[in-house]
Amino acid sequence: MEEGKQGVMVATQNSIAQLHVRFKDLENGFRGWLAKQFLPVEAVVVTATSAAQGAANDCFLEASNVRGFDRLLDWTRSPQTSC
Repeated sequence: MEEGKQGVMVATQNSIAQLHVRFKDLENGFRGWLAKQFLPVEAVVVTATSAAQGAANDCFLEASNVRGFDRLLDWTRSPQTSC
């Protein structure tokens, strides 16, 4: 049973490492392509990429902080409130 678990962990680590390598290759290819573009094109692409990244981060933080915000609201309510 232990060998099976270790085999799964090794396979998972290898797939994560492969995914990381593929992502880095994609990122390096994108940066290389971007470096070959004219300045106005680079500015538009960087702005759009930054906006998309900011929106994704905002969605992640919004989704992860819903409980924290509810706890804050519960903390600010007075004990007599029955809502």
